[in-house]
Amino acid sequence: MKHIIRYTLIILIFSTFINCEDKPDKSFYGIPSEDKNQILSGILLSYGAIDNSTGTVIDVKSGLEWKKCTQGQVFRATNNDCQGGKATATFTTPFDQGRYGATYLSFCNIEGNNCNELSLPMTLKADSLTGITSEAYNSCASENAIRTGGYTNWRVPTFPELQALAALGKVMLTARFPNTPDDYFWSSWSNEQDQSGKTARAVSFSADTIGKVESINKTTKLYIRCVRNTNGQ
Repeated sequence: MKHIIRYTLIILIFSTFINCEDKPDKSFYGIPSEDKNQILSGILLSYGAIDNSTGTVIDVKSGLEWKKCTQGQVFRATNNDCQGGKATATFTTPFDQGRYGATYLSFCNIEGNNCNELSLPMTLKADSLTGITSEAYNSCASENAIRTGGYTNWRVPTFPELQALAALGKVMLTARFPNTPDDYFWSSWSNEQDQSGKTARAVSFSADTIGKVESINKTTKLYIRCVRNTNGQ
């Protein structure tokens, strides 16, 4: 009986030391493992995305060329970044509130399917009726009018294209697209599951919800990043 009690005490003491033992730190240079995985996957996904330092980023794999700046911002060649609005604009000033000159634009100025095709994937289209307009469509079309980068095929990205861009993760995205506002960006696709035609697809580029998908009312004003196919002029 004494032997049993003695062995029991030894086991309890040993187990106490084991439980109090410092657990290995699974963080990676202070970055939680979950965030590390996102960063590493972002690095892999962004391989082949070339910043040409002239205001666009080319994704060699997809053949897409993205405008470096969100619509409304101005590309600054000397800094290779995007700025705009008031010179004092920062994340903390009330003048710009982290937008850096980026402008809010609606998918359509009215609810319904007047600004997009009726056939799938129900993509944004040019104005066809007086008084009905898409600020998002017209914003990228204006890049064609001034031949941004020498090209005239700038457009609002499709829903899958925008999702793929968000998959880079906030760290890699910020490196290639500086001063990207923490908010939702419009895709060019209406929500085909919404029979009323009131909503369209948007993707979040906020640090805490990047890649999150929402169907948002078309009259809501969100951000736009224009894109073009490199196999067309």
